[in-house]
Amino acid sequence: MEEREIIRLAKYCDENLSLSMMEVRPEYRYQSLSLCVIDAVFSIGVNYKGVQNVIKRYCEYFHLKENREFEEYPPIEEQQSIETLIANYDNNGIEYFTDQIYRNHQRTSTTNGILKSEAVYRFAITLEKFKVNYFQDIIKICYGERNKQFIEKISLIPGQKSGKSLNYFFMLSAPWEYSKNLIKPDRMVIRFLENGLKRKVDPIESSQIITETCEYLRNKYPELTPLIMDNRIWEFQRNQKD
Repeated sequence: MEEREIIRLAKYCDENLSLSMMEVRPEYRYQSLSLCVIDAVFSIGVNYKGVQNVIKRYCEYFHLKENREFEEYPPIEEQQSIETLIANYDNNGIEYFTDQIYRNHQRTSTTNGILKSEAVYRFAITLEKFKVNYFQDIIKICYGERNKQFIEKISLIPGQKSGKSLNYFFMLSAPWEYSKNLIKPDRMVIRFLENGLKRKVDPIESSQIITETCEYLRNKYPELTPLIMDNRIWEFQRNQKD
């Protein structure tokens, strides 16, 4: 991105975003990894209020705590395991989850998509195959060949090929040193970038745009990261009229 565009977008961000606030939204402190899977799958291409409803219904049905108080991962004995999420599916079935627990019939895609409830199950099965059961296990799939293999397997789930959902899953679950540089290039982010740059923005370039803008703004906001900026953009756009 040209320097003049970086400066223009940085000015737009500084004028409109609460960049001095380093807090992340509550969903970045889920109590269990299973909730990250559900959120990541259901959140693509929809109003986030509906996703929050799905999470609350799941937690209420299985009597789970939704959020942790601190940034640190909770002890594994205080989390619902991925194995338990899978067992819940095996005991109740995808149809029951869709109709009675999530009460949501959205699909991963309008063309050849599957129920998001089924996609959650497939995502969880893949995590189990990579021996990821709790937050503390996520590091196993963050780097190197294991990361590449995991991405390939998740992309085989209908509706997961773009990688948006997987990227968001890592934002919600991975250690800060890994997740802090990630963004979710959804319509909220793209709309903000387009308004700031006064041009069309390809989702593929959005990560680089935000990364370079963050680097420029760190002179004023030393702790700013792409993930934090993503959070501030989301909050700003949520309050805008379409």
